[in-house]
Amino acid sequence: MKPPPTFDERECGSCSLCCKLMRVPWLDKPSGTWCQHVRKGQGCAIYETRPEGCRNFACGYLYWPKAGQHWFPARCSMVIYAVDKTRMVIRVDADTPNVWKLEPHYSDIKRWAHEAMQSQTQQLVVQIG
Repeated sequence: MKPPPTFDERECGSCSLCCKLMRVPWLDKPSGTWCQHVRKGQGCAIYETRPEGCRNFACGYLYWPKAGQHWFPARCSMVIYAVDKTRMVIRVDADTPNVWKLEPHYSDIKRWAHEAMQSQTQQLVVQIG
């Protein structure tokens, strides 16, 4: 399934943090290590031919209007993504394990967790490493 168009014309730009934090089984890349194809600050060296799983990854910063500009992964050291319609994950870079506790992110996380709890059908997970 292809991700929807980004809102507010957001782009990855110089960010490639998903290429570090996410597990990429089709490339035998574990989570927490840089992908062999990433060129830090430049993006993916195989962007035009990248695997479908990479092509379909939907970064929450790009697609979720509740994630403000301060959630740009390269700046905040966290990647937001949806596992399905019921679970949102905030994956924190293990090199900065406490960054999720800093403002303004912590207030957002508390608000989103409260909203998820109120819905009784959603879950918010903060995962370090």
